[in-house]
Amino acid sequence: MNITDDYDWSLFNITNASCGDIDNSQSLMVSCNAAGGGTCNGLTGATGGTTYNVQGAGCNANPPSQTMGFSAFNSLIPVIVGNTYVLMVSNWTGSPNGYTIDFG
Repeated sequence: MNITDDYDWSLFNITNASCGDIDNSQSLMVSCNAAGGGTCNGLTGATGGTTYNVQGAGCNANPPSQTMGFSAFNSLIPVIVGNTYVLMVSNWTGSPNGYTIDFG
C-alpha cells in the first residue's frame, strides 16, 4: 500500500438482513471511515485510534460526522460470534497498489 492511497471502508451487520437491505437501512452500519487527504491517507482501520465509529470525507474535523472526517482510524468494533458482517472497501484514489487486511 502506498501512503498516498485513500481506501474508504464500511462494515455492516446483516445478521437479520440481507446484502440488498444495506442500501435501505443505515442502521445496519456498524462502522465507516471515508476520511482522506492530508494525514488521513495511507493506513486505515478500526484500531481503537479514536473513539469514533463514523467518519466522512476530509481530515482533521473534530468531532467528525457522516460528512466530515477526523482520522483514518475508528474505534474498535465489538463483533459478536455468530453474527454475519459485510465489509465494503472502496479504492477512492483508484490506486493500482492494492491493500492487505489484518484481522486480530
